[in-house]
Amino acid sequence: MNFLQKLLGRPATPENHKLLRAIERAAQERTPEASAAVNRELLLSSLYLPIAAPIDGVKNRRPTTLKEKTEVRYLSIRNSAGETVVPVFTDEPTLRAWKPDAIWAAMPANQLFPVLLQGSVAQVVINLGAAAGGVLSRAELESLVTRTVANPAATGKISAGTRVEFKRPAKSLPPDVVERIKTILEGYPAITGAFLMQMSRDGSAPSRAFGLQMGQGAVPDSAMLKVLAECISPELNANEPLDFIPLNGSLLETIENAIPAIYKRG
Repeated sequence: MNFLQKLLGRPATPENHKLLRAIERAAQERTPEASAAVNRELLLSSLYLPIAAPIDGVKNRRPTTLKEKTEVRYLSIRNSAGETVVPVFTDEPTLRAWKPDAIWAAMPANQLFPVLLQGSVAQVVINLGAAAGGVLSRAELESLVTRTVANPAATGKISAGTRVEFKRPAKSLPPDVVERIKTILEGYPAITGAFLMQMSRDGSAPSRAFGLQMGQGAVPDSAMLKVLAECISPELNANEPLDFIPLNGSLLETIENAIPAIYKRG
């Protein structure tokens, strides 16, 4: 058992239907494309982490999703080589099939994996004891955490003198993608709002941009941008760029008056 800090997440009972479908497809097809789909869905998921004891302030051993820095003790087991293995689950029924009296906390995978790598974890087992699951080695965890998005998004401020036009996008994101974006952003308290926009610079062809409301001088987290790009890229047109624009001050006011937010921190 080990200590885990900064446990974050949303919603309280995550649903991972796309991840489960990707795992089942990979088990049947065993192709690089199917494996890549699992990795993509995994980084967009929130996982159930069994914990060893109730968390201070959480009564009756209830499951919880924490939204602030909290120290908890998470469950680990040993494999045949004596190495530390951490079980995680895609849903509560699968978790309780393994351990009926389990206490759990939910955490976005892209936040959980870097924390686990700080310790001596050798493997993460997804859905221990279930048919739809898998094993991630430490090397695979490191690869997921440091992986580079195939089409990285540009990030930066609008340069002085640039003529920029912002509009509502012609095509909205599907509701399930919006919910994923909200789940991702809940793990980053510095982000207080988000806007999907159609943007053109100096009369150039319009493309979609993602505005992130944050404090003056704040810099978007690169890991967060990678995961957001993974989430949004499938909805873009072929070769369409995606810009991430920090929003504050007068630029934020302009956007708020013209475009509805797809996320606002509660």
